[in-house]
Amino acid sequence: MAQGDLSRKAPVMGRDQIGRLALTFNWMTDQLQALYADMREKVIQIQEARDAIAAKERHFRALIENATDLICIMNANGRIIYASPSVIRITGFSQEEVEGASVFNWFLEEDGKKLRAMLPKMLSHHGILRMADYRVAHKNGGHRILEMYGTNLLNDPVVGGFIINARDVTDRHKYMEELGRIEKLESIGVLAGGIAHDFNNMLTGILGNVSLARLHAKTDQAVTVRLKEAEKAILAARELTQQLLTFSGGGAPLTESASLDTLLKESVGFALSGGKVRCEYDLPGNLWPVEVDPGQIRQVVHNLVLNAVHAQGGMGVVRISAENLEIEEGAASGLPLGPGRYVVVKIEDEGHGIPEKNLARIFDPYFTTKKDGSGLGLAVTFQVIARHHGHIAVTSKPGVGSTFHVYLPASDDLPLVMKEVSTVPVSGRGERILVMDDEEAVLDVTSAMLDYMGFIVETARDGQEAVERYRRALERGEPFQVVMTDLNVAGGMGGKEAMQQILALDPRARGIVSSGYCHDPIMGEYSRYGFSGVIAKPYTPEKLFTVLEKILSRPDAS
Repeated sequence: MAQGDLSRKAPVMGRDQIGRLALTFNWMTDQLQALYADMREKVIQIQEARDAIAAKERHFRALIENATDLICIMNANGRIIYASPSVIRITGFSQEEVEGASVFNWFLEEDGKKLRAMLPKMLSHHGILRMADYRVAHKNGGHRILEMYGTNLLNDPVVGGFIINARDVTDRHKYMEELGRIEKLESIGVLAGGIAHDFNNMLTGILGNVSLARLHAKTDQAVTVRLKEAEKAILAARELTQQLLTFSGGGAPLTESASLDTLLKESVGFALSGGKVRCEYDLPGNLWPVEVDPGQIRQVVHNLVLNAVHAQGGMGVVRISAENLEIEEGAASGLPLGPGRYVVVKIEDEGHGIPEKNLARIFDPYFTTKKDGSGLGLAVTFQVIARHHGHIAVTSKPGVGSTFHVYLPASDDLPLVMKEVSTVPVSGRGERILVMDDEEAVLDVTSAMLDYMGFIVETARDGQEAVERYRRALERGEPFQVVMTDLNVAGGMGGKEAMQQILALDPRARGIVSSGYCHDPIMGEYSRYGFSGVIAKPYTPEKLFTVLEKILSRPDAS
């Protein structure tokens, strides 16, 4: 028993005093045994409870330490008592740098003032409080946007503070800004597309007549020079309508695999021709090909380079570089782009820079700081890149310059190699051409062009009339060699349906589709709709002749 063995009993020898003492002793040992067993059970229970608490503590600590959200506890004065480890990922600051600091100094000045003004409500509110989205300063000099919720636990003896749960919603804000900008551009683009279409119809009449006058006046050098200058002005106006059409959202880009090196150098060379600005390239040889509409991307590069030239006052150096970028699945790139391969183009100038107040507006339509600017160049650029499922951003420092970053999707295919095609035109040999258009001026000038070239011309004002004329010509045994149709006819049958009906009459029929709305998908994939050629309005006699000669020179042309 001295060794703690309570199972041993004292012998009871009789009923005398010693026997009664032995009985009492044995009863006491039984009680001690029961008490000891109970205590041992309670010790086990306490230890199990401690282990469970420790496990829960480890569990919740793991949740806090691995949470993507930022969790902070601040006291009634706004001092940060605790910040979760995610603080360094979101803000660049360590826990040691943040804890003990004032929460109000952590945010951008304007947002810090708003948060301070909200403090009384935070301290008096019970339950979860939706605070607002605040911009928190990042250690690298930028900022992140946090969606914040708060819970008042100042009276809780364990927490003794106000808990802030903050989620980084910077990318969400970027997406929403981009979506709003795209919707704004698209709404204006509907109007722009209609204007550009009508304007191109008018330009067709003007350009065609000026070009014909030049051809008729070829012996008068002075008149020819003036008419050539007029043609240049009209073609410049056509370029503006092309920007409006790109801006209007008509049809997706007609993409192909292209060499970015080639596109950049062609576009930059054209934009800088005749000026004093030179370009320095840093284009590695391993750049991936890009999946783009070459014409639209040339326009983008042209706009950005001209923007750089103007920013530098027509002097200095524009630097253009590019690099491959792969965004992994689930990676936080900070860009409004999905996972995949991209090529990033940087166009850098040494100009006066862009004031911070203007940075958020430079891609807005009709926003410009140039006295003679239209405000369309960068808006069109933004629209084109958005339709390519890419991204464009700008960084700028006043007095230092600006850099535009253009992200284009890479292609898995090899770039297409464009072959030079030399078409030698010959005079018309009396071939019969049927022209359909609902604009009298277009019919008149196109007929005059074709007549000048030596073709026999008939006209129609809508698709139904064109089909009927074609049918009658077949019946007479005088078929048309080519049918030239306007794509869109107000209130009547357009070129697409007319061509289908003509092909039903004559499977060998050859058609040219024409439109002032050159970004219609039919214009880009005309052969899928039964056409043999395409010509965008406005056009010169030379361009029209080239298209016709290409069709008429085919062996299967009737």
